[in-house]
Amino acid sequence: MVVDSGVRQVAVFNDATHTSVDRREPGTLVGLVRHGQSEGNVNGSWQGRTDGPLTDEGR
Repeated sequence: MVVDSGVRQVAVFNDATHTSVDRREPGTLVGLVRHGQSEGNVNGSWQGRTDGPLTDEGR
């Protein structure tokens, strides 16, 4: 997620606990969601902050 309060910043979310963004300052929040099956989805592994390779089905 990107938080913009004059300077673009990346707001990190922990999928394990679904932490929220600190919203004390007004700004724009843009959510980027990627759809498509990845190799990590098939293997049942967490993929971290980078995109893993997509499977043929995910392309």
